[in-house]
Parts: sequence; structure tokens; C-alpha cells
Amino acid sequence: MIMPLRIVSTRHCNTIHGKPDGEGITREELAKLYHMNPVYFSRAFQKIYKLTPMQMVRKLRLQHAKKMLESTDYTLEHIAQKCGYFDASTHLKS
Repeated sequence: MIMPLRIVSTRHCNTIHGKPDGEGITREELAKLYHMNPVYFSRAFQKIYKLTPMQMVRKLRLQHAKKMLESTDYTLEHIAQKCGYFDASTHLKS
């Protein structure tokens, strides 16, 4: 039986939303956080959540951005960077 994966644990939240240096996270890095093989991680994750790990990352980033847009006065550029997007135009395309 596959144990549910907690993609939004407090300890991994910053990694998922975006690295401090603005790079995106990869499937391999997510799998490493959970001490799993990347292929097995992807299959198990998709079976549980009905989304690929990268689709979930995108979904979580957009939810975080939406929350920041609603509750702060930050610029779209600032929010995009905080959520792991390289710039606001990348954020708008999502």
C-alpha cells in the first residue's frame, strides 16, 4: 500500500513555492525530499493526487500567488518571484 505523500509539509513549503535563487523545482528534487526514486515518486504521487508532481507544484504556486494578491499590496512582479516564477509574465501564462 502506498502511503499518502504530504506535499505541503511546513518543512518543504519554501522548496515548493520557489527556491530563494528563483530556480524552479524539479521532479527529482521533490523525490529526493521524500527519499524516493523519481519515477516511483511520480507514479505514486499521480495515483494518490490524480495530478503529476509538477502539476501539483504549479497548482500550489498559483494558490499561493492568489492568496498573496488578495491579502497584500505587493506588486505582481514581487508575488511572481516569491511564488517561484522568474517574472510576472511567466506567472500570467500559468
